[in-house]
Amino acid sequence: MGNVGDGGRVMEWQAVKLKDCSEIFPGYAFDSASFTENENDIPLVKGENLHQGYIDWNAAKKWPIHDWSKLERFQLKSNDIVLAMDRPWIEAGLKWSWMKPGYPKALLVQRVARIRANKDVDQAFLRYIIGSGMFEGYVKPIVTGVNVPHISGGQIGNFMFLRPPLPVQRKIAAVISAYDDLIENNNRRIAILEKMAEELYREWFVRLRFPGHEKTKLHKGVPEGWEQNRIGDILSFKYGFTESAIEDRQYPKFLRVMDINKASYIKWSEVPNCKIDENEKEKYLLKKSDLIIARMASPGKIAIIERDIDAVFASYLIKMTLNTNNILPYYAFYTLTNDYYQGMFSNADTSATRGNINGQIISRFQIIIPPFELQQLFEKQILSIRNALNNFVIRNETLTISRDLLLFRLITGKLSVEDLDIQFPPCMKEEEVSA
Repeated sequence: MGNVGDGGRVMEWQAVKLKDCSEIFPGYAFDSASFTENENDIPLVKGENLHQGYIDWNAAKKWPIHDWSKLERFQLKSNDIVLAMDRPWIEAGLKWSWMKPGYPKALLVQRVARIRANKDVDQAFLRYIIGSGMFEGYVKPIVTGVNVPHISGGQIGNFMFLRPPLPVQRKIAAVISAYDDLIENNNRRIAILEKMAEELYREWFVRLRFPGHEKTKLHKGVPEGWEQNRIGDILSFKYGFTESAIEDRQYPKFLRVMDINKASYIKWSEVPNCKIDENEKEKYLLKKSDLIIARMASPGKIAIIERDIDAVFASYLIKMTLNTNNILPYYAFYTLTNDYYQGMFSNADTSATRGNINGQIISRFQIIIPPFELQQLFEKQILSIRNALNNFVIRNETLTISRDLLLFRLITGKLSVEDLDIQFPPCMKEEEVSA
């Protein structure tokens, strides 16, 4: 038994192994030849679409839906925890998630573990154990294998933690769930703001229903007074820095392709650092309003630097700096991220085996530039949306830090919730009654 003291009171928490209080079940070896892209088929949870606390369903392979009933053992249910067994930890963090409300029904693939708690452990509490820094710290040093770093089911099961009484587990889960709910609500607001900004760009510059369009004549589909330039005439290009990412915060942030291909904004809290000499740093320093484009891995993916932050960028990226006064950064950003340019970047891929474009190719494309006054009006409206969006991003960064610190204190017994009157979230109401 492990004794955990709190406020003069002693509670008995038991040190247990994960395998003694949960089922750790690996997935099925689905034949890749039978994968489909039919939206009506069943998505598969593989290591490649499993990320840090979420599953990328857009990148999921599918399996024929008519096999669903035959594969009951590998079906994922609501609240199931999933953990990658191959490359379980990458620079972005632990590759794990859970089947959240609203997720589609899915099947578990080989080399991904499904974790379900037994009757002595609350599933939500177990989720927070797996998502804790303690579990990640346990996994990182035991990953083995040169070609494909991996962990086994036995290694996962040998992780030890303190198990409080079931009512305390549920209170801990409820407290942390409140933080997660706030973060998720902010994520929904961010998504709405992203769509608002994209729709504003499309309305003005794709559908050409910009302010004053009624009085503007078109010539070959282009409004009068709008210019056309080569991208190379308005942007200068700088290739990134070759270095490995580290976690030492005394060094600048190190922006990589994976940091810009998730959303229209950069989650700087998830960006690692890199060691760089001060003389070199000046060459690769990112500044507010710089545009970043991926030249490999996800060629053509664009990001914009929206904060004053100490950061440099990796070699698979190209920094694009505006070198003319007749174009504004957000107009350039949304223009280069629309489907037309993204399609051109994809078709301009110079590599047969791997996505690859370069500054010379990008510079040849033409870009239409509206009158400066119209860009200014667009910039003003976009800035109000993007500022609100980034405020929510920053709030989530703060909430995540607070949540993780609180989680550590709760699951180690340093902070007691035993005497707190906890309001359980709706997702835990049913468990509360059955408990």
